[in-house]
Amino acid sequence: MAALSATPALALSCMRFDPVDAFTFANEATESYVVIRGALAYDASEVPEGYSEDNVPVSIPGKVAGKLLGENGFQEEVGVEVMLDIGCTGGWCGGVPAGEDVLMFLRYEDESYHIALDPCQPMAFSEPQAEVIADIEACMDGNCPK
Repeated sequence: MAALSATPALALSCMRFDPVDAFTFANEATESYVVIRGALAYDASEVPEGYSEDNVPVSIPGKVAGKLLGENGFQEEVGVEVMLDIGCTGGWCGGVPAGEDVLMFLRYEDESYHIALDPCQPMAFSEPQAEVIADIEACMDGNCPK
């Protein structure tokens, strides 16, 4: 007679969360958000490598330089300090490479900016295509494609 046992699945299973979803989330949140297209600078050695027993999100300091989303699209040059709040699920941690073109949704909290980098609900998207930028600018005008 064979014995069967259930073991937990180790695969990451998340619902799709895209930049328009992030805009909608930020727009409906009680917290204040700004949207910036630019580059992140931070110490990559501080980023967690994967899940740990305590699974506590890690916050590391960084800087953002780019263009702020306003009524006329991404126009105003900005540079701000930010806390990267990195979460892990299973063996996966959120993140974006430093120095790349990134579309970011920064939450303003406790007199500082924070960016949530989570593998299932990221608030940053690397190398956004022109269509994605157009969608986000349409959202700013009240015409989100979803």
